[in-house]
Amino acid sequence: MRLSRVWGACVLVALCVGVLLSYSRAAWANLVIAFVVMLVVSSMRRTGARRALRALIVLLATGGAVLMLLSVTGAVGFLEHRAQLQSYDTQRFAAQSFGWKLGWAHPVGIGPGQFHSYFPVDPHSTFVRVFSEQGPFGLLIWIALLLATLVFALRNVVVGRDTYGIGSAALLGAWCGLIFNSTVVDTLHWRHLWVVAALIWAGAMRTRPGPSEGASSAGELARPNGRRPRPRRAPRTIVHPRAASARLR
Repeated sequence: MRLSRVWGACVLVALCVGVLLSYSRAAWANLVIAFVVMLVVSSMRRTGARRALRALIVLLATGGAVLMLLSVTGAVGFLEHRAQLQSYDTQRFAAQSFGWKLGWAHPVGIGPGQFHSYFPVDPHSTFVRVFSEQGPFGLLIWIALLLATLVFALRNVVVGRDTYGIGSAALLGAWCGLIFNSTVVDTLHWRHLWVVAALIWAGAMRTRPGPSEGASSAGELARPNGRRPRPRRAPRTIVHPRAASARLR
């Protein structure tokens, strides 16, 4: 058990270092959002306060270890520089402003992948890209897809329904991070966006709780992965065959 915890902490540190060294502000925000969502969900479950406190301690220890590694490698200064506004951010904002105007000028859109034909810089926003290339109706469909998947993810958390071993809290945190990334990055071509959405929908389409489990649905938020206690069976009564035959007489 101790080895598995140590191994899990090492994997968590490695993943956090990888995200930090990607030097992507959107990736940093995605990581923070996912962690916050998972902590909130964990605190709302039974014995969740203790579990959330342990998770918070692990995250703080992981952050300290990551900062130590960054200070040793001398990458803290570059991270501080990346956290500020960059010179090319003005081009991104200009592309987004142009994309909104382009969408209003073309009610049915300019066509998939045609934004570069009108502006040399990507809009760096899936909402702007969809609005300019697919029109207002396409933007409404995109927002409906995001919200519907978010509702399914929230319902999976409340019911306690995982996706064949993948926790509903982790999928909810990942989807919330992807929604944020869609505002600052073109996520429409990200393969893992559709993989996470498919996992959430697959969890929502699993067998729903039966009538006997409906009474405990409100408390399923307190049970991760939808594990419900097995009903206790009455002990079997062993009747001796001679005693049974004597009764028949």
